[in-house]
Amino acid sequence: MAQKMEIVFFDDLGFGWLMDAGQIERLREKQTIEEILIQRSLAELLGKTKLI
Repeated sequence: MAQKMEIVFFDDLGFGWLMDAGQIERLREKQTIEEILIQRSLAELLGKTKLI
């Protein structure tokens, strides 16, 4: 059965993150959502960067 996903946040760069309610609660227990989204955004940007 598919889990219900919630849109958590859209940042200034247009990144949006979909997470289920359980993930959101776990994130709130450890760090603010903004800190985690910044980390994910940076990881995605750095992962797409190709060295010439």
